Amino acid sequence: MACLEHVRKEWAATQTGGHDTVVLSGLEILDARPGFVRTRLKVEARNLNNHGTMHGGCVMSLVDSVTWLAMTTLGDPVVDSVTTNMSAEFLRPCGTQGEYLYAEGEAVQQGRRLAFTRVTFKVGDKITGFGSHTLAVTPSTAVVTRFSADGARRLPPGAKL
Repeated sequence: MACLEHVRKEWAATQTGGHDTVVLSGLEILDARPGFVRTRLKVEARNLNNHGTMHGGCVMSLVDSVTWLAMTTLGDPVVDSVTTNMSAEFLRPCGTQGEYLYAEGEAVQQGRRLAFTRVTFKVGDKITGFGSHTLAVTPSTAVVTRFSADGARRLPPGAKL
């Protein structure tokens, strides 16, 4: 639960009236452990395109936010980063009003300068798309606290994973 609580706290801190607040304020963080986060968003009228399905721009916002949340699972403080590349592949519509779009984010690898992340989108049990996100990592950030493999506990500084 420590990792999940940490990720929820970090997400709440972004809800300050900007883009994420307007577009993704209903995002729920369901599960988190090091390198993984599972979220869901109830598709609302404000998320729709003129075809009545989830707008691709909203999905791209989720690629950005959910992969960042996956990065937050790696420790505290959160590593500062900036996007260098982001993409999405759409397999089918990502939901209509009232449906839930699930997004599972993964921190694939973090090096000294770059981090690689990805996300899988689902409505029900059907995969609707994928996203990938490469980030430039600020080298000055030193992770002090990490989480146990199951995400349940904070590990003391310097503890082996």
